[in-house]
Amino acid sequence: MLVHQYELFKIIPSDSITSIFTRKTTITNCLDAIERIYTNAEIVRKNFRSLLKTRKAKVMVIQETKNLTKLSLEELISSLMTHEITMKKQRRIWHSMYSSC
Repeated sequence: MLVHQYELFKIIPSDSITSIFTRKTTITNCLDAIERIYTNAEIVRKNFRSLLKTRKAKVMVIQETKNLTKLSLEELISSLMTHEITMKKQRRIWHSMYSSC
């Protein structure tokens, strides 16, 4: 059942990067406990596949600039969180500029 949850992991559109990785880490830790261990590279690739279209541009940049076999999960999370913060700031700026018109 845990492998099934891992393989079919879905992201809820309103999820933050922190929430996504917390849920994913819980599943992978439980899998580790029953000796089904995924490599860091497998987890990074799975996370890329799980991300929504709104984050696909950032995923493509990471894939093109990083060696995915050496990319740590922490680096991935950090990069995606930075992107998420930047996008939220841009949306607030855009909203404040165009809502006053």
